[in-house]
Amino acid sequence: MRTIIAFLLYRRAPRTAFVGLLVLPMACSGDSFTCTLIGDPTGLTVELPTPMQGPFTVTLLSPRPGLTYTYSCDGGPGCVGTVRVLFAGVVVPQATIRVTTPRGTRDTPRSGIRYEESFPNGRGCDPRALTATVRAELPE
Repeated sequence: MRTIIAFLLYRRAPRTAFVGLLVLPMACSGDSFTCTLIGDPTGLTVELPTPMQGPFTVTLLSPRPGLTYTYSCDGGPGCVGTVRVLFAGVVVPQATIRVTTPRGTRDTPRSGIRYEESFPNGRGCDPRALTATVRAELPE
């Protein structure tokens, strides 16, 4: 705030500085700011390297006992094309991604997963979102 005031005074525009000093506190007050309600995109996204044709299952296995998440597609029209599976709310530093297709099963270990921090509703509002994307290999 000091920088803005100093700039206005430096410009030697007394009317602008006076108006800026009146408007600035109102614009920055917490009472007039409203947070929006954009959802929380926190989670780990798993990408498959090639478009899919048919049924498949993507399982996220964490080193923590009992922490397993599964997404299955039965082979219908929604199972064709590029696959990006979001495991919502999952924030783990390492995991094994297991992909099962009619060809078999393949595990892809991932460690050092780096999450990006974002604030979809603005820095002053919740939630603080953490997102990461990892790629899993398909059975050969």
